[in-house]
Parts: sequence; structure tokens; C-alpha cells
Amino acid sequence: MTFRIFLSFLIMCGVFGTEDDEGKTLSVKEGDSVTLNPDLNETQGFNLIQWRFGGEGSTIARTDGNEISYANDERFRDRLQLNDQTGSLTITNMKNTDSGLYRVTISSSKPMINKRFIVTVSGSGVSPGAVAEIFVVFLLVMVIVVFYYRRKTSELKKRRDEKTVIVKKGDDVTLHTDVDMEEMCQILWTFEALDARIAEIRDGTRETFDAAGGTFRDRLMLDETGSLTIRNIETRHHGAYILQINRSRRRRWPLYKRFNVFVNDRTISVMEGDDLTLNSGTELNKDKQIKWLFGGISSMEAPIAEINGETGEIFTYEGKAGGRFRNRLKLDPLTGSLTIRNTGPEHFGFYERQIKKCGGSSHTIFMVSISERTISVEEEKNVTLEIDSEIQTDDQILWMFGAEETLIAQIKGENRETHDVADERFRDRLKLEESGSLTISNITAEHTGAYKAQIISRGTTSYKKFKVAMLAEYVPVRKGDDVTLHTDSKIQRSDQIRWMFGDKNLIAEIKEGTGEMATYNDVLEGRFRGRLKLDEQTGSLTITNFRTDHTGLYKMKINRSAGKSKNRSFDVFARGESLHSVY
Repeated sequence: MTFRIFLSFLIMCGVFGTEDDEGKTLSVKEGDSVTLNPDLNETQGFNLIQWRFGGEGSTIARTDGNEISYANDERFRDRLQLNDQTGSLTITNMKNTDSGLYRVTISSSKPMINKRFIVTVSGSGVSPGAVAEIFVVFLLVMVIVVFYYRRKTSELKKRRDEKTVIVKKGDDVTLHTDVDMEEMCQILWTFEALDARIAEIRDGTRETFDAAGGTFRDRLMLDETGSLTIRNIETRHHGAYILQINRSRRRRWPLYKRFNVFVNDRTISVMEGDDLTLNSGTELNKDKQIKWLFGGISSMEAPIAEINGETGEIFTYEGKAGGRFRNRLKLDPLTGSLTIRNTGPEHFGFYERQIKKCGGSSHTIFMVSISERTISVEEEKNVTLEIDSEIQTDDQILWMFGAEETLIAQIKGENRETHDVADERFRDRLKLEESGSLTISNITAEHTGAYKAQIISRGTTSYKKFKVAMLAEYVPVRKGDDVTLHTDSKIQRSDQIRWMFGDKNLIAEIKEGTGEMATYNDVLEGRFRGRLKLDEQTGSLTITNFRTDHTGLYKMKINRSAGKSKNRSFDVFARGESLHSVY
């Protein structure tokens, strides 16, 4: 009785979460009814809905779309009702013995769906005799809260100085203390995964220790600064290393440093918007269980998918890791390989594959980098954005441009259409190729930016993303000479012209509406002081007495009142000495 009241109290207070990707937690009073709803948008076309109860997974209700059947179980006799449209299961007149784990499996033409529900049944009311028990529980909760916050405070202290170290399997890595050893009286290294001491300096004596039956055997070296080297590192050494530094007696508190060491077996690079498959390297059978975990550069590992070879159950925890994998994960039911659809920058990080089998377990770490697909093109040239896929008759392709993803072209069956945007920058410039690729002709700076292709084929959706950039005009100049960067335009009073050195440094501008010209000589500690001139007719920029530290990328942007803009880039390079500077 005390435990049931305690569990209900924790659920009401939010100590236990009400729902996560691994299961939904429900609390119901004895005698009431409860409906376990898998929250499906549709279940049409399913082959089987099966509800199971308890750790042994006994089937209590099922339907194959034609007939609903219930197990001959005295515990649930005449109290179960399965809805064959929504897949929900209602249990009436709940009893204490109904508390436990309920699982539903829904098979259809789509990937198998598995969901879990944890149900807690409490008494219909609290009797006067239970008041004392509740008071005891309250005190117990307070003790837990105090312990929890002390533990969190301790963890915060330990993580006050945290570093991330990336190393390839087989390499050596050194974790540096970066401290003055004269103030230290003890240094202690701990491997968090095994909660084991692995190295120590005490009273001037250095010593290393093995852990967990040979995990670090003949691999550790501790130098006179307390820095720890791990030689020929393996995947099993992946994890957190805690450095505790006990300082001289006049300083009471120890100093902690945390090193998150990521050991990767393979490095994989994928273009943004493409699909990525991480292979399991095996075939699934009843003796194997495969689990996938994700860890960002600064975050702990989170489970994102798993498959049980014996039961065929597949779970994807798409809400984990900040929800970055929502609607993107797919597990191969035959191999357990993991596919991430439409990859983005947020999927950069480390993926761990765990394979458990009767003979033991294995771990593999993949480091995944996401590359932006950048295409550089010369002004007034043509560029083709290739989707690298074969189009089927019923496929649909949508091409979009810019941050607002404005539709500029589409293919639907035999129909092919191109669309202009509001400012007509794509007029007579777009062509859809037979492959579905998009060609942009006579390209200018206003056509640079982000392009996205959405490909709908055979019921699945994939994406390709591109960034089109203008090649900078190469301008060599002798040191000591003057150089003029031309706008190739005659400016109007309403125009605004801005000249940038690099991406962030505004060095000159003609202000909109006033025609006022300004040069900013104090940028970069006065690098351009007294050297910048603007042409009041064209807005062209002249840099006089050019020096080596003026080498770099110059960007010009003209904003016009009609909403159009013009951009140019110049890669200016200082070479040699000017002839007149020799004399």
C-alpha cells in the first residue's frame, strides 16, 4: 500500500514523466476504466494489431482486420474492448493486478509500429489510516529531493571545466592537465564508464592502474605534469575521463576537469539534404539485438533506434536528442542498418552501433559530418543542379529557392512547369532537364543562394539542397600600386552601395536617399586609414598604396529602390613590388 501511494504521488508531482518515446505513463484509480490509445492518424491497410501485457508479453487482444479475438485470461475476462479502427484498447473496472506494461504492435504495408504504455492502478481513495503512510512518503520524497539536488550540484562542480577530444581508433591521445604541479598534492584520473581509478600521482609517485579485466592494459602513460596518454586507443575507451586535482591544504576544494573522448571507427561525410545509411555489418537473427545511439560534440549519448532479432520489434525514439530525428529514421528489418533521411547540420556528430548477442557484444562508432553542397559559378554562365536520380512516370519534383523556399519549377508526371518569383529575376532563365535536374542560364549575383529539390517517388520523400555562390573576380595588384574595384554601373540617388572587406567589415558606403559617401578608416585597427576613395558617379572603390594586409575578399552590394540588388565579389591579391616603389 505504501509503495502504491508513493508511486502515485511521484506521478502527480511530475517526478516521473508522463510521456516519452519509450512509453506513455498512465495513472488510474481502482474501479475506473482506461483507454490505451496509440494515437495513429490512420490504421487502414493494417495486417495485424496485437496487444500484449506484462514482462512475459502475453497476448491479450488482437485483430487481423477481419476478426477481433481476446485471450482466455481470467484477469481480463469481459473487461477488454479493442477498437479495430483506431487500434486503441479499453480496459474496464481496473484492478491492482492490472498495473504493468502494455505493448501494441501494428503491422501494415508501412514499417511496423510499436508503442508501450505503463499503467499504475491506485486505490479508489485514501483511508484515514493511510494518512500516516502519506506523511512518511512525504518525508521520503523530501529526502529524495535533497539528495537529487546535492547530486546535481556535485555533477555541476565536476563539469565546471569540460573539454571534447576527438580521436581516430588506433591513434594515441593525450589529456592535458594544464596546471601548475607545484600547487598540487594529488592527481587522480577516473574512467567514468567503469567508475574506475586508472591513474594517480600521490606524494610525487606516479602510478597507472588496469580496469575491468584489461581495458587499459599496457596503454596508459602518466607524465610529470599529470597529463594522461592513452596509446592505441579503441572504441571501448570512448567515454568521459574525470581529472580530480587535490590542491595544497590552504585551498580546500578540489579542482575537476572532464574530458569527453570520442573514438570513431569510421568517418562518413554526406551532403546536406541527402539520405545516409549506417550499415550494421551483419544480418539480423533471433540471437541478436541492435541498438543505435547518437551523441553530439557536447551532449551525452541518447538512444535513437533499436531492433530485437527474436521478436522483430522495432523502436525509433525520434523525440530523443532534441527531436532532431523526428520523421527521419528508418531501420532495416533484415539487417538493423539505420537510415537517416534528409540529413541536415543538426545530424553532425557520433553514432554508436551496439550489437548484443549470446556470445557477447560489440560497439562501433561512426563520425558523421554534414557538408554543404556548394556550387560556384562565374557570372553570366549556366549552372545545372543535378539530383542524381532516375525519374519514374508518377514521380513529383518541386524546386524551391531562397530561405522562404519559393516554388520556381515542378515536375508532376508528364507536366513540367517553371515559375518566376515576384521580382522576375528568373524570367526566361530556368529549364527542367529530362533527369529532373534544374538549369539556370546567364546567372548573376541575384540568382545566388539556397536551392532545394523535393523528390516524391513511390510514396517516399527525399531532398537535395544546394548553395549557389558567385566566383569572385581575381584581381592581382602590385604592392604600392592603386587598385580600383568597379561596380560596372551608374548609380542613382536612391541607390545604396556597401563595400565589405571579408564578411563582417564595412569599409565604405553610399547611403540610400542622400547620396552621402562615407569611408571607415578605423576598421581593423586602421588598416585602410587614408587609402579608400569612392567614385560618386559609379560607386567604384579605389584602394591606394596597396599593401600585403589588404589582400582578401571584397564584396559589393547595390540595393535599388525597385527592390532589385546587384552583388559582386573581388579576390584581390598583392604580388611583388610596384616598379615606381623601387626608385
